[in-house]
Amino acid sequence: MSPGGVAARGCYGGMTMDRFMAIDAGGTQIKWALVNDRYQIEERGSCPTRTASADRVIDDLFSLVEPYRDVVEGI
Repeated sequence: MSPGGVAARGCYGGMTMDRFMAIDAGGTQIKWALVNDRYQIEERGSCPTRTASADRVIDDLFSLVEPYRDVVEGI
């Protein structure tokens, strides 16, 4: 289960759904969404972009993705 309680794979009309993580890294915010293969947003969120260094931004991106690594098929 993901932090929001979404299972890695679910059933909808007998078909298995894959999930993907969409990320928009901007200058002031990093926005993210968990999207299924029907293009429905199942979860979403945002956090401030900490621009002190490129390493900080990369660390923040990894922190966003890590809880979902067993849930998503791709980013």
